[in-house]
Amino acid sequence: MIHDIPQRIFLDTNIYIIGVAHENSNERKILDLVGFQESSPIEIIVSEELFDQILRVSKRLYGKDWGSQIVSRIWQKLQLIYISFTSEE
Repeated sequence: MIHDIPQRIFLDTNIYIIGVAHENSNERKILDLVGFQESSPIEIIVSEELFDQILRVSKRLYGKDWGSQIVSRIWQKLQLIYISFTSEE
């Protein structure tokens, strides 16, 4: 049985951090599926809060440059939908 793959998704910070850090992880498989290595039609929802979390967590684990590389790759490789919201929302 073939399952439909969503065409627009939001990925948790951990997907990016673990997926980049561990090549054989399920998180890496998810990143590969959505276009982190090769182009994909799946649209990824991102926000400033997500980028801040990626930078903050990765800085603690691997250094500030590592997190910046992840954010840069997200902007370059993925089909993005950027959402903006306030703390009240």
